[in-house]
Amino acid sequence: MHRLSTVFLLLSARAALSACPSGAGWVETAAGVCHLSLTQTFPPMTADDALVLCGDFEPAATLPEIYSYRDELTLEELSGGADSVWLGLWRFSNDTDFLWPSGDPVTYTNWAAGEPAFGDDECVLMEGADGGWKVASCADSSASVICYLRV
Repeated sequence: MHRLSTVFLLLSARAALSACPSGAGWVETAAGVCHLSLTQTFPPMTADDALVLCGDFEPAATLPEIYSYRDELTLEELSGGADSVWLGLWRFSNDTDFLWPSGDPVTYTNWAAGEPAFGDDECVLMEGADGGWKVASCADSSASVICYLRV
């Protein structure tokens, strides 16, 4: 077999292994996890609008889930210097626990000083300056969007 044929076969096999949606800029950031950074493409928006936008790109897409410091660093890198990015973390009300869209337990956090604040706010964003997490109103339109998809 020619070397060029071998290289082509290896590249084809690698492409077939990625289960991320084709096109639109989805990238596989970990095994079984894809992200689509829209921080440079769309202006900051509300959490609800961000979730709808991610669903427009891929119906099963949500806002990011973070399970480790490494996941957080990946998200910071994908943020492209945005002031803040919505996370998928939210709660029904002030007296309920925070949840990820998948239903997985919250096993890692990086709350900013004084957070999580208790009030009427139920969504969470990650601030770009230090990566600290802040509870915010879901109607706040100051956070950028990165979509998250488990495959």
